[in-house]
Amino acid sequence: MFYLGDDNLRAQACFERALLLRPDDEGALAGLGVAYGELGYWQEAVATFERGVAVNPKDAAGRYNLGVAYANTNRREDAIRAYQAALHVDPSMLDARLNLGLQYVELDRPREALTVFQEASKRAPNDPEVQYELGVLYAIVGETDKAKQQLDTLDELDTQWASRLRGFLTQHQGGVQKPKDLH
Repeated sequence: MFYLGDDNLRAQACFERALLLRPDDEGALAGLGVAYGELGYWQEAVATFERGVAVNPKDAAGRYNLGVAYANTNRREDAIRAYQAALHVDPSMLDARLNLGLQYVELDRPREALTVFQEASKRAPNDPEVQYELGVLYAIVGETDKAKQQLDTLDELDTQWASRLRGFLTQHQGGVQKPKDLH
């Protein structure tokens, strides 16, 4: 957490007091939004992060945090726009790219998610989570050979993520088949 460790109620009170003195303080808005989110007050977090990006539209982290808050209130299209805006400001923000792709998955738009994770893979070829999600999406859209290539990539990068993808592919129709029983 920003300044007060894990005491989110105390952080909330401090940031609210700071905003009484300086209503447009970016740091206080960001801190209050995070405190609200940590407390599960997602509607309040949305409103606070919206204020923050209004104060500084070029704040990639603020737009990212707004996307997280939108996602936690099931406002998926708003989350997509917030993550896209964060990436417009800072194209290297991997978490925004990952969350953008996951929002497309939540909306059952796997082709759009695949495009996002392909770009993430170019930017972070050694990130096992990116490679895992890409493998899952290849399987979902029926590109089994590419899903298996992702499994090979993960076998070299991270055996835990590889095992997870192997399990998904085993369960997914058209994925890696379970071994046949002995005769």
